Amino acid sequence: MTFADILETITDAGTSTGTAIKQGASNIQKYDRNDILAAIGLEPKRTTTQVVLPAVGFFAVGILAGVGLGLLFAPKPGYELREDLSEQMKVAVKKGQGAMNQARETVETSPIV
Repeated sequence: MTFADILETITDAGTSTGTAIKQGASNIQKYDRNDILAAIGLEPKRTTTQVVLPAVGFFAVGILAGVGLGLLFAPKPGYELREDLSEQMKVAVKKGQGAMNQARETVETSPIV
């Protein structure tokens, strides 16, 4: 085997290896981070929003359940409780309408940029 034969063999091996590496790299580009993590049995890190929102939702459900049980076992008779709730709802609606009117006035009087 001559030096030229050895050089040709090394060149051919380098060329075929380079081609294989290019093909492998183009195949890898088809996958995103989640695919690679799933292939090795991992999952992406959850964002703060993905952790906090379900907790807030469960907290809200707990509050609603507590309010419902509180109303169920309230010491007042039903008609008094309904009257109190009706009055509180009227006050809340008036406050909401006032805030909405104030926001509308702010929008109408603010200059257009």
